[in-house]
Amino acid sequence: GEALQFPASAGTIYVISVDGVLSTKGDIALNIAMQSPSLAAAVDATGKPSFTLTGSADLDYVIQTSTDLSNWRSVMTYRVSAGGVIQISGALPTSGSARYFRAVLP
Repeated sequence: GEALQFPASAGTIYVISVDGVLSTKGDIALNIAMQSPSLAAAVDATGKPSFTLTGSADLDYVIQTSTDLSNWRSVMTYRVSAGGVIQISGALPTSGSARYFRAVLP
């Protein structure tokens, strides 16, 4: 069978139409693959957190922080490069009580 691949953008509605030759009928399989973001943490030489964000290429991800895992505050937005990975260090809040971080799609 034939295969078609294209990059989809978040928040966009796509209409897919298929026309069979001479009214040919058959089945269509639609496979959707999205990579959930992962955020791997480390501590740099100065004691500050650094992260490796892995996600779908060319998408924006929002880094959020929380002190209680219930209330989240957006602190930065990063665009993942074509390779699907970005390194993040510095510019993240670390003062105060225990702090948690996560990456989400806006």
